[in-house]
Amino acid sequence: MTGDFELVVLPGVSHWVPEEAPNAITDAVVRLARGNPASTGPTARSADRRVPGRP
Repeated sequence: MTGDFELVVLPGVSHWVPEEAPNAITDAVVRLARGNPASTGPTARSADRRVPGRP
């Protein structure tokens, strides 16, 4: 895989992410569009995880 990506871990959320955690999806898309990684973005949460070895 090439390019930037962010792994967002959502404990307790099943396959139905849009129904169970719509704000998490919105936050991740906005961060991606703005170019803000989860570790520095204004909506970062402790549940967010960056993939090791990636900036």
